[in-house]
Amino acid sequence: MLYNHNTPSLISAGHSWDENPVDCKSNSYEPNSVCTNVNYYTKKEIYAGEEIFTTYGGTDWFTLRNIPIDIPDEFDSNAKAPSYRLEELAKVGFCLSDTFVAPSTIPMAGRGLFANRDFKKGDIVTISPVLFLPKHEVIQASVDSTILNYCIASMSYGDVAIFPIGTASMINHQMSSIANVEMEWHGFTENINITLSKDPIELESSQFSPIDIAFIATKDIRANEEITMNYGEEWINAWSNYLIKLISVYINKESSIPKFRHAIQPPPGFFPDYWYDINCIGKFCIHPR
Repeated sequence: MLYNHNTPSLISAGHSWDENPVDCKSNSYEPNSVCTNVNYYTKKEIYAGEEIFTTYGGTDWFTLRNIPIDIPDEFDSNAKAPSYRLEELAKVGFCLSDTFVAPSTIPMAGRGLFANRDFKKGDIVTISPVLFLPKHEVIQASVDSTILNYCIASMSYGDVAIFPIGTASMINHQMSSIANVEMEWHGFTENINITLSKDPIELESSQFSPIDIAFIATKDIRANEEITMNYGEEWINAWSNYLIKLISVYINKESSIPKFRHAIQPPPGFFPDYWYDINCIGKFCIHPR
């Protein structure tokens, strides 16, 4: 969800489900989310460089969270959305339409992210804001959801899970020899090192995404090619064990379908070392700071 909230006079995007919505919970055994059919549509004319707004449910959404707001009067028909000049936007922005979501070419992967144009090695393919979540709570919530499968976290150490909220969450796994992007921290205006030095509890309590991840092309990518990355050895081993269980279910004609729940492993050196020192038992956590 990359659209910010504003008052009715400035809302330019709405959303709706597909005509045949899926019961997300009834498909919770799937290794990937089947609930990806939310469509955003324009509610008014949008000009190039203009920020796109939607509604979070009115000002109550903010007051319930004790978030101060300073937005134009909702009945001000002359209010204008903030915008960039196109030459400014070209310097600081990244085009979401450079990639698109479509059925993956990888078996059992659901949907994937594809290149909408050619990229050279070293190019930023896409950028995603991330949310910081307590890993133990994500694991608890994963009984009936696949949210853990979209998080980046060590399953062995620490209590930090980061959740990409852009289309980059649709990037599927491939082995390093085939994968064509890798993750790097990205800061539009903030100092990355300052953000990463903060206690994860502070990052979890942020009112907005405190940092972004850039997905960098590790080789030349052609238009319409699927974007993939390596999910790490922990994930590969977990997926192999899951496939073995599925084969056993098929051979023995068992009715119980196993669930796959495993986070994407952060690349070596991606997480600050002290993030791995946070330990949790149930709801009780010990932080090094």
